Amino acid sequence: MEFRQMTSAFLFNSRNEVLLIKKPSGRLFNGEHWSSIGGHLEPEGLNQPMIGCYREVFEEAGIHRHDLMDLKLKYIVLRKKVDEVRQHFIYFGSTSS
Repeated sequence: MEFRQMTSAFLFNSRNEVLLIKKPSGRLFNGEHWSSIGGHLEPEGLNQPMIGCYREVFEEAGIHRHDLMDLKLKYIVLRKKVDEVRQHFIYFGSTSS
């Protein structure tokens, strides 16, 4: 059984609108879909999920760490699938970008 760690960020602007990313079809969804910003943690970030979250936000949305405000961990979701366990760190914050 595999163990995967993932991170997601829900970022809000001053009008309380949330930033979502349109993603292509993948192994989880057949067809394009809207998603939070996020992805899998890299080996060097397994013990620091917030660092992984900053990396994903920059990679997927081009938003730098210094442009994020009040990024805080809100949820940790554990999910067991047939052949893996997923630990998902979900952050909420805001940005002026």
